[in-house]
Amino acid sequence: MTYKIKVKNLNKLRKNILIQGLTVKEFAKETEINYGYLISILNGKRTPSPKLAKQISQKLNKNVDDIFFI
Repeated sequence: MTYKIKVKNLNKLRKNILIQGLTVKEFAKETEINYGYLISILNGKRTPSPKLAKQISQKLNKNVDDIFFI
């Protein structure tokens, strides 16, 4: 079964990254996510894998379902 994980609110996700005191590029580097791929997620063009969604959520100190529709 394939899951499509979508960001609930793209602007809120960007804001949460900035609240951490990081640029999107710094966030990508710290979470070991390809910068271009992260930008695609933030622009709503790509969807993260369950593992990546968890990684992003953990770095932002949020639950996965706070940020993503699963």
